[in-house]
Amino acid sequence: MVVGEITTEVDVLVIGAGPAGYLAAIRSAQRGKDVMLVDENQNLGGVCLNDGCIPSKALIHAANTFHDAANSTGYGLSADPEMDHSTLQDWKNDIIEKLTTGVETLEKKYGVTVIKGDAYLQSASHARITGSADAEAVEFEHCILATGSSPVDIPGIEVDGETVISSSHALSIDEPPERFIIIGGGYIGMELGMVHQKFGSQVTVIEAADRILPANPAELVKPVERNAEDLGMELVTGAMADSVEVEHGVATVTVDTGDGTETFDAEKVLIAVGRQPNTADYGLENTDVELDKNGFVQVDEQRQSTDPSIYAIGDVAGQPMLAHKGYQDGAVAAEAIAGEHAAADFVVPAVVYTDPEIATVGMNEEEAEAAGFDVLTGRFSFAASGRAATMDRDDGFIKVVADRESNALLGVQMVGPHVSELTGEATLAIEMGALLDDIAMTVHAHPTLSEAFKEACEDALGQAIHKYNPQD
Repeated sequence: MVVGEITTEVDVLVIGAGPAGYLAAIRSAQRGKDVMLVDENQNLGGVCLNDGCIPSKALIHAANTFHDAANSTGYGLSADPEMDHSTLQDWKNDIIEKLTTGVETLEKKYGVTVIKGDAYLQSASHARITGSADAEAVEFEHCILATGSSPVDIPGIEVDGETVISSSHALSIDEPPERFIIIGGGYIGMELGMVHQKFGSQVTVIEAADRILPANPAELVKPVERNAEDLGMELVTGAMADSVEVEHGVATVTVDTGDGTETFDAEKVLIAVGRQPNTADYGLENTDVELDKNGFVQVDEQRQSTDPSIYAIGDVAGQPMLAHKGYQDGAVAAEAIAGEHAAADFVVPAVVYTDPEIATVGMNEEEAEAAGFDVLTGRFSFAASGRAATMDRDDGFIKVVADRESNALLGVQMVGPHVSELTGEATLAIEMGALLDDIAMTVHAHPTLSEAFKEACEDALGQAIHKYNPQD
């Protein structure tokens, strides 16, 4: 500490105001703690609210609406829509401002001290805040690290923010480029690739694995791959981007395909090859916090690090790097600090907002078999769903995985229209230990997409109505 420096004392210091951090601050305040929340950005909400989840979903909605308006002649709708991308960006930014302002208002109502600045740990009980006139030194009983993650760079390829861009830049493009190359065919690359293809760009996706979305089961990816190709996207798989050269606003990407070298030209190149935890420049070396081999903070089930006074939550605490997992992490850490019996023992769903959407929760068939279960599966296609038919979206299916002996639901995999909205029921069912019979006997409103979940469970039991089940 600097001699004569004023020190602020708090019970809990939260570093990072993304979904994990801002929730942890509120939950700590709800438990009667004196809380300080520090973030280097002017807007609270982290990447999710400002440069990720929320703005991307706004653009996805706009792109889907634009595309549907121009491609709905099957039921008599004829339109030639035009997109004002400046207005679209204003709308997107208004959503961000509304939500981030709402978070900051909530923090203040709960009595959380919000500091816009950089936090640096000088020890396991002291931090120094720079970039803010509100506080320079903080003494705390507990610290919660919620520093999030950042895009992974490709060695030798420089992101300039103009021609070679990150996912954050891709959310603020004023006009779609004529040609758009995306390096990385994971969920970020495919979500944004489909958006810009629908807006009129010719999108080429370059993916090192042998298929796009390699983190998802192949059977779920096939409908997305099929639709991407129908939209006109070029999918180059089993290929590595070696270099990017920019000249006169045009990028030339050199790609190793395994069989040789190819080059692709575009006005924009998006680097979307993954994310990495933010642990540098926070003074962790001045504490007993340890990192694992992948750079994540090592934590226990209460999200306590190897330094007893420091907790870590959200992306920085390990996979899955999802906002809703961060929310739960934040609640667990805050409650554990308050002396409650909280633990990170929860089921985490995952969603890919492509067209169609992919949603998974629990174990897939291969994982269940590897875990030693005698697996029972059921499947129901949206092609047999009345609601999907009336939406003109009958692509995809729902698959359930269960234990044959007990009929306990182990996992649900879905691909189809709006399946992100079906994850709540599936997650609740697994969390509560539901049996296939429990879901099959639950009355689902008709016509709804959720009926497909019920019929998939009935199919596993040999009782589906809208799918033929041969009787022994």
